Amino acid sequence: MSRSKKEPFAALAQNEEELAAYTVFGRSFQEHVKLPAGDVKRMEKCFSEALEWYREQGLAPEEAVRRLDPAQLGGFYVRPADRWFPLDEAAVIYPINMAQSGPSLFRLAMTLKEEVQPALLKVALAFVIKRFPTFSTVVRRGFFWHYLDTVKRFYEAEEDTDRPLRPKGFGSSAMPSFRVLYSGKRIAVECFHVLTDGSGGTVFLKTLVAEYLRLTGAEIPNEKGVMDPEAVPLPSEMRSAFRDTGARGGSLTEKRAVQMSGRIVDALPYRVLHFEMPASRLVDAAHRAGVTVTAFLSVLIYRAARGSADTTDGVFRIQIPVNMRKFQEGTPTLRNDSMFGSVAFAMDREDPEDVLFREAGEQLVENCSRENMEKQMTDAVRTKRLVRFLPLFIKGPVERSIFRTIGIGAYTTVLSNLGVVEMPEEMAARVERAEFTLSGCKKNRGVCAMVTLGDRSVLTVTESTADPSFSESLYRELEQHGLETTVTGSLPYEN
Repeated sequence: MSRSKKEPFAALAQNEEELAAYTVFGRSFQEHVKLPAGDVKRMEKCFSEALEWYREQGLAPEEAVRRLDPAQLGGFYVRPADRWFPLDEAAVIYPINMAQSGPSLFRLAMTLKEEVQPALLKVALAFVIKRFPTFSTVVRRGFFWHYLDTVKRFYEAEEDTDRPLRPKGFGSSAMPSFRVLYSGKRIAVECFHVLTDGSGGTVFLKTLVAEYLRLTGAEIPNEKGVMDPEAVPLPSEMRSAFRDTGARGGSLTEKRAVQMSGRIVDALPYRVLHFEMPASRLVDAAHRAGVTVTAFLSVLIYRAARGSADTTDGVFRIQIPVNMRKFQEGTPTLRNDSMFGSVAFAMDREDPEDVLFREAGEQLVENCSRENMEKQMTDAVRTKRLVRFLPLFIKGPVERSIFRTIGIGAYTTVLSNLGVVEMPEEMAARVERAEFTLSGCKKNRGVCAMVTLGDRSVLTVTESTADPSFSESLYRELEQHGLETTVTGSLPYEN
């Protein structure tokens, strides 16, 4: 066999059939990848490892290069990075407030039924990133606002070896605002909230996992939130969905809320716990209480947290993110599109839980109504418009002051319920469960997030303190309501 040093994959060939296939493959790779030498080398290594894995599985060379066809990279790695995106109205506060509370992050994960093959995941990410232009960016500081600036590089999945949602690098102009991680059977994506919210992140993760499964040989259709990686991104997916609806009377301000006790650790999070329970039993328990799952869990969280606060005065408030896409027509945006309702109880309440359930349900209906959410959205749009011509060095202190009023000090904890994740049947048959995790916070001692896949609901608590009373009490509340709960997660991370 004759090999040319200019053919990047020819050295892998062990016979003439492979040499012919890999030579054509290599030339196509060179046509579709015009990056700095270091990125090209890492991409070549990734694709080489994928070809070798296919060979070990007994896959014919023609089929291997078909699955890995560099044409699927499109022109993303050839065209210059000359695009930028303004931050949406929800995102503008996050870069400004990083020094005060750290970057606001979230993590979405799917556990598959088979071990993840790292090389195939890296190729899958290389194929799908072009479908999400706002993800291939870094945060940069302008004179008036921060913004997202496109960066063409090899966005590489990493092994998940550190604590989840570690803040290092996020928000830096040298680092992307998301990371893809793998460990065992799990694929995870961690996002800085400047990019998107949980619903947009779910679309990204589903599309990535579907592409990975296709590379393993599965046939996964592009439906139920799985985007076609070959399709041209729609302008509506990249635009801010925030609009001045003309609604009046909204208020972004809340009185300060009681905080749970316990010293906040230096390195967040302190611990992450996953409470897994049958979704059908959770729905039944909520129906017996006469409320939605979110209202039901809000009461359990309140009851569990009361023993974790060294006061009986003040208001315990749970922030409830609301997905605004359900109120909007047209193609959903992949940017932030959430506003916030709440459930609040006085700390000295002694009412039976049926009264609390009823009030929680009533509060959610009122506070999370379309009318109230559109009032909030209008306030956010008008606030951004009001300060748009203030230089960032003046705007920053003003925005931080607003955040202290309407942000983390205004609520005790968060309950972000993504609801049921839908996906194609062919994909669901290969995915065991999903997880949704919020980053640790320098004010709130514990925050909660939930997601359901099939009959598995996973409620995740991110702790910022060594005090275990909240999570232990929450477990007892779940068990007392007939929910057989399995707890997994991490040991306390070192501080």
